[in-house]
Amino acid sequence: MIVSLTVNYVLEADDRNDFYDVNTGRLLESMHETLVSRYPKEIKLSDNVRGRINDLTYVPLEEGKNCFRCSACGKYLSDLKYVYLGIDYWQEIDGEKFCCSCAWEREDELRHEEDP
Repeated sequence: MIVSLTVNYVLEADDRNDFYDVNTGRLLESMHETLVSRYPKEIKLSDNVRGRINDLTYVPLEEGKNCFRCSACGKYLSDLKYVYLGIDYWQEIDGEKFCCSCAWEREDELRHEEDP
């Protein structure tokens, strides 16, 4: 059996230059080294469950350009349906943007409001 395990962090940097090289726009070498050391090439969860890293991506999120925040919980949501940012795509309800969990709760609330 093959299992895809995805772990997602949204990092906050005080300044873009704390993560990217100001001259090249590429990831700082120190950041690269830190990421490589914290996310090993191979993991072993048990004698029978082991894996190799398949991908390590980092994408700048710019609120209002490629992402929004959930109207209920504040989670970052992708505004690019066909580009993988590692974050969920938003769902719109009554003109507001929600993550999947909050959308489900909001839809449930709306269903109960409609019931007599």
